Amino acid sequence: MRMDFNMQRVVQALGRSVKSLANPGLWGWSLLPALVLLATAFIIWKVKGEVNWAWLFRFDWDENSGSVRFFVGDPSFWKLLMRITLRNFSFSPLYLFLTLIASVCALPCLLDKLVEREYPHLFAKDERVILPLLNSLAATFIVVFIWIAGVFLSCFFIGYHQLTEVPSFGFYMLCFVWFMLMPVLLLAWLNRESFVFACLLSYATETEKREICRRHALPLFMLGLILALLAYLPILNLLIPGFAALAYAHYCLEALRQLRDEALVSVMQGE
Repeated sequence: MRMDFNMQRVVQALGRSVKSLANPGLWGWSLLPALVLLATAFIIWKVKGEVNWAWLFRFDWDENSGSVRFFVGDPSFWKLLMRITLRNFSFSPLYLFLTLIASVCALPCLLDKLVEREYPHLFAKDERVILPLLNSLAATFIVVFIWIAGVFLSCFFIGYHQLTEVPSFGFYMLCFVWFMLMPVLLLAWLNRESFVFACLLSYATETEKREICRRHALPLFMLGLILALLAYLPILNLLIPGFAALAYAHYCLEALRQLRDEALVSVMQGE
């Protein structure tokens, strides 16, 4: 069986998701993770008396920490690198919480409404509600483990380089990959692992799940990567997890429909 590397499917899923936001029922459920987080933050603010709202909305990037005018040999460069690293990794817990709410609470309702409106030929199976939760928790645990290891390794790399003072191009590339790309790649992987399983659980057979995950592995990851990058923008960081659930629902349901159409055509040609 072939693998699908067509990125047009990713663009189509994003476009359909944007159009779906015109439906109040769909955008209402896509806002659920953000509303839960804001309600939690409001309760903490009432009880504790303070909440870092700037960090919550990602408006805490001051002029000095966002500057890139430092030279590599300047100690200020390493302070900047450390701040960028901690900021990227510190964003992960917030996104993990929102993704967990989106995959467990918002996605099932989004799927029901999408199937009713656009995929009426798909029928849901009776599956355990706890399975998406366990899958999301497992993916979250893996990301948290790598995230914690990343923070310690980041501190070690920067501290070791400052002590040895032996700059090298390879070290700078390693810093760039680990400090800048790793958090984004982790969130992209989390998007795919959390949403794809939950989308296909109630509508696809085991064979169809394996085929879709194998054939669409790269587009599904690229969809998660695009959404992870958008999640680093202020305010959008709260909205992207719910939108990601909608985008993955569109992609997976459309992939399932096309897979079944191909199977039907093959049967008819065989006859």
